[in-house]
Amino acid sequence: MTIKNRLSGLITAAMAMALSANAFGNIKELKAPRRPKIPKTPADYEAMHAAEMKRRRKATLRAQQPKLDI
Repeated sequence: MTIKNRLSGLITAAMAMALSANAFGNIKELKAPRRPKIPKTPADYEAMHAAEMKRRRKATLRAQQPKLDI
């Protein structure tokens, strides 16, 4: 068995496990980490800072709200 076949099998198995676990709601999908952008001007920095603060506020509000079981 070649390395390519083994790797293909592992990827297929991992995807199947992720899909089956995700269907039951046991595992959250993994998201790529946010990649910071480098501001070029002071206005860019201010806009980026405001957007990041807004994102954090929304995340904390979302975490505080009760989860509904349907």
